[in-house]
Amino acid sequence: MTNKELMFASLNDLLESGETLMYPIYGILDQGNARSYGYFGFTKSHFLMVLLTPSGKQVRSATRIPLNINSVSVKKTFGILQHSIYIDFKDAMPCKILASEKVLGLDTQIKNFPAFVGHLKSIAGCAESIDLKKTDGSKIRFQYFNVIIYYLLVFLPVIPVMITIIGSKYENYELPAFSELVFEVLKIGAPIILPLVFLSILNRFLFGKIICVVDNSALVLEDTKIPLRYIKKVSYTPKLISKHKVNYTFATLHIDSPEKGEYTTDILHFPLYGLRVIKSHNPNVKIKFTKSGVFTVAFGILAPLVISVIVSFIV
Repeated sequence: MTNKELMFASLNDLLESGETLMYPIYGILDQGNARSYGYFGFTKSHFLMVLLTPSGKQVRSATRIPLNINSVSVKKTFGILQHSIYIDFKDAMPCKILASEKVLGLDTQIKNFPAFVGHLKSIAGCAESIDLKKTDGSKIRFQYFNVIIYYLLVFLPVIPVMITIIGSKYENYELPAFSELVFEVLKIGAPIILPLVFLSILNRFLFGKIICVVDNSALVLEDTKIPLRYIKKVSYTPKLISKHKVNYTFATLHIDSPEKGEYTTDILHFPLYGLRVIKSHNPNVKIKFTKSGVFTVAFGILAPLVISVIVSFIV
């Protein structure tokens, strides 16, 4: 059975008497640490979702969700021809679908994808996008310069170590004091780092994309408003290359609301200072660094030093 045949067969199996399948597409359900390939579509009253086994040749699960939607957010993923579709259901947990306008071997995708997105937006038409610039509260911005500063702070201390190791291998080389090497490196590095630090401060307070806004009662995203009392924990993951492709960090909110129960939502490019802002407005929230994030930070700090020492001995 081809991909197209399996899509129509599995989604049609979810139809009830008198229903018609609308705008079927192929995509990926993003569930935080897990992703599942699947098919998605509509009837007039329900959202249809079929998830596949890892092989992509068999159906693992199939679900009908009532089309009661709070909000919908559709964003084009940076750098690749893929869209992130976030659907906030009233009667089910929110879901995030990654889908492309074109899929190899599925000629219906290019026609159905815009119709799929348009239908979602029309259903959630009453839920307008929130203008974060006009929202009162502490604004959390995407920090453009921090990752460059972190890398410079990691690599600059490595230079005196390399010079010391390499210089010690040559008898006629008069090796300067280590403190002098550090001072020279600082003289070179300071003119590079200080302007970036200044830009980073301006980035935090004056310019840059606003990711969310936090006040005493809620955390506000572009497509939803989450009461702070419902946020029980924030898992923070510093990363350079992760499930979200190339990005710097992301935070996962663990939410427990009376309407939806327990669920999670990710905030991409969430800066470290944002954790302090959330904690200041909600002292009861738990902050946790994920193991993978701690490993990434440790690796990022130790790897340049280890590599420099190895290279120095080889040279």
